[in-house]
Amino acid sequence: MAIKYKLVLRRDPSKSSPADSKLYYAQSQANGMCTFDELCDTVADRSTATTGDVKLVLDGLMRVLRTRLLAGDVVQVGELGNFRATLGSSGVVNKDNFNTEMIKTRRVRFHPGVLLKDMTRLFKVERIDKPEEEEGGGHEGGV
Repeated sequence: MAIKYKLVLRRDPSKSSPADSKLYYAQSQANGMCTFDELCDTVADRSTATTGDVKLVLDGLMRVLRTRLLAGDVVQVGELGNFRATLGSSGVVNKDNFNTEMIKTRRVRFHPGVLLKDMTRLFKVERIDKPEEEEGGGHEGGV
């Protein structure tokens, strides 16, 4: 199975490009969804745990993540990676002018561990949209 992608036209973010400059970029497309129940069933099938046991552990993980992230901790989940809370704000010249209303985004960031980072080298990719030369329906001029 491959990671499917299509090409999308987006603004060129480089500082040296003209304001209306656009480039094509690859955008991945999901093949489907693995639901929470499917995930738990699959993990249970590969272990001695029941589906209920797996759900119980994952629910416990979510409670610990909530508690520890709200406390400002980074939560390491073994080789899977780390979760941490991040903030984004408007900037000010003088730090005395900053107030908490300037914080615009609050996110939970996941940083994959070595196991997941190494796995990305195994990704196979497949383009799902047709290249422009194929969209025209053939060659002009005929044979």
